[in-house]
Amino acid sequence: MNTDKKYADLEAANTQYNTEDNSQIAGRLEERNNKADMYQNGMTYSEARARLRSLIGINREVTLRNDNDGEAARLSSSSIGKMLSNKTVRKSVGNCFTREQHYAVVSDIDNLFKGSFKLWERPDGTGNPDVFIHRFGVPLYFKDAIAFITVKESRQHGKRVYSAELMEIGKLGGILEEAGETPLHTSLAPNFNGGGMPEYAENISRTKTTAPRLYDYNIRKLRTCYQYK
Repeated sequence: MNTDKKYADLEAANTQYNTEDNSQIAGRLEERNNKADMYQNGMTYSEARARLRSLIGINREVTLRNDNDGEAARLSSSSIGKMLSNKTVRKSVGNCFTREQHYAVVSDIDNLFKGSFKLWERPDGTGNPDVFIHRFGVPLYFKDAIAFITVKESRQHGKRVYSAELMEIGKLGGILEEAGETPLHTSLAPNFNGGGMPEYAENISRTKTTAPRLYDYNIRKLRTCYQYK
């Protein structure tokens, strides 16, 4: 093969690859920005409830999976009721967001949980050894906002999406700092175990742990999302 033609073919192939790659990146950014606009503009209670009811379908339950660590949690009609309740909405409003923004964000809980980062976990506040609380965060790309998602795990029923609220990432830093001041907390880095999916030693006996466990690796990743948005 002619050397000049060989290099021309390689250059054309690289150009096509880079063009496709840039196109995919542009598509993801456009989708992200459209979602951010939707969250910021908000929606009504009725619109959010209709979307969530459609999501769980006739079985009144659907399993959501997190892409970052593979954890799964059930979304049920009780989850929807909790997320749309006045008590939960008031938490977002207290963090300087509107009711409509809260409804818009929780209506997209399936996609948000999918892309969220696990930040910390702790035993149930009542002292029940059969219940554990997991906290996830995901950037919303407006007003430095994140969705702070709570998953409740019980020995009997497994993990289910329990609640979600909007807050600025600066407030999250204070919450995590307070949790980190608990003397017995453990900070873990992921073990990829050769398979590309981080593992967090879930087989550790957590009933003996009385303090939150912080996931520093994921906390840094969440903060990086806003540093380079």
